[in-house]
Amino acid sequence: MTTARSLLARIDSGDTLAIDPDVGSPYRATVTRSDVDAGELTVRFDTDRGRQTRTFDVVEVARWYQDARLIINPPDRPRRGRREPPA
Repeated sequence: MTTARSLLARIDSGDTLAIDPDVGSPYRATVTRSDVDAGELTVRFDTDRGRQTRTFDVVEVARWYQDARLIINPPDRPRRGRREPPA
């Protein structure tokens, strides 16, 4: 199994991905299908134009991961504009 396919084997349907693509702004997506045999990953994400679905090739996903531009199941984003009470 290649390194790219072994990465894809770690990603399951329902996982959340934080993606920083080559072009465009970073976004979060939900995995709808991870197909190791076909070498594809299908994700769903929200945009200003509504919900979209996109399929990525395993090599592209592996390149993002290697360049630290893909995080699998990232922690929740901190809330902005809210102060925590002093301890």
